Amino acid sequence: MKNLNELSLKELRELYPDIKSTSKANFIFQVEERVEKPFTLNHENLLEYIASKINTREKILIKCEDSLTADELFYNCQYRFFPKLNEKGITVLASDRRRDMHINGTLYVRFSCKNLYEHVKKLINYTTFEEFV
Repeated sequence: MKNLNELSLKELRELYPDIKSTSKANFIFQVEERVEKPFTLNHENLLEYIASKINTREKILIKCEDSLTADELFYNCQYRFFPKLNEKGITVLASDRRRDMHINGTLYVRFSCKNLYEHVKKLINYTTFEEFV
């Protein structure tokens, strides 16, 4: 693989389509930062992660260890996160049976236990897959 500095900005965008940057130097910085700090989804950063994706059109499937963990995460969002979003005028439609939510009509997030993960994965064309640790 070529050194990142040898690639053009267009080639970098093709390799990393999720990074948005207009300068090559900033783009390379973001790539290197991502490589140095692998992202792990946990209790501390779950709400921040979802909040950072609010204005995107992503469909996120989050795999949990078991059904109880998936329920706990959904209820954590429901009682801690949804009221704050409603105060800011952001619409939230959620289903506790499916453990899913539509935020602002654009972002879709669903929690699934590992036993049903493969089945749920086939129901919708998800754009992002995360695993809760």
